Amino acid sequence: MKLITRRHFIEGTAATAAVISWHNQLFAAPEAEAEAEAEAEAEAGGDGDGPWDMIAVRNGEPVEMFEAGIAALGGMQAFVKKGQSVVVKPNIAWDQPPEIPANTNPELVGAIVRHCLKAGATKVTVFDHTCHNWERSYKSSGIADAVEAAGGVMVSGNFENAYREVELPKAKTLKKALIHKEMLDCDVFINVPVLKHHGGAKLTLCMKNLMGVVWDRRFFHNNGLDQCIADMCFAPRKPDLNIIDA
Repeated sequence: MKLITRRHFIEGTAATAAVISWHNQLFAAPEAEAEAEAEAEAEAGGDGDGPWDMIAVRNGEPVEMFEAGIAALGGMQAFVKKGQSVVVKPNIAWDQPPEIPANTNPELVGAIVRHCLKAGATKVTVFDHTCHNWERSYKSSGIADAVEAAGGVMVSGNFENAYREVELPKAKTLKKALIHKEMLDCDVFINVPVLKHHGGAKLTLCMKNLMGVVWDRRFFHNNGLDQCIADMCFAPRKPDLNIIDA
């Protein structure tokens, strides 16, 4: 395995897996902050020993790489405190087995749940608003079994009464949305997409994975998919930690 810094990752490194924390932001650091970071790095004579806000880990198995990445970020206790409730949002959209990586790796999701509970979380909830039948998708993906074995709880994202309408006044197109209550009400929100090509958005990563916390996804497709995905960054609840299964 190899750890690389955000600067080298952005400069062109293709990662096999990445653990990313934007400190409650979905985007990279603002330009001025990024420039200051680059200057500090140059003055230090290299990448230094951290702390980092992005870690990319390559050439290993999903759980092994996740554990190396989260350790480099200070451990899960840097994000989850004793007594907090946690929501983990993987991609579980498809009724497909783990051998066809349409969904997030189930072993990775199980490991994240275990780390959250070890850090002191009182409850770790996992859900997705699936495209295929939610019960079959949860089961065939292997994620339900992995989460329950790790001590987490699976809830459905496929019932409208589980959602609450919120305003997104700064958004360009998506001015309001029904968003899952579990995401809105949790203490810590961990976003766990799987890196894939997408016919409409070209690429599916952290931002697009948030379509799985929204009830009316048809609005996205009918009103400019890319813009609506970007508008979700103005939702009142943003990920505290993004972990990409890539």
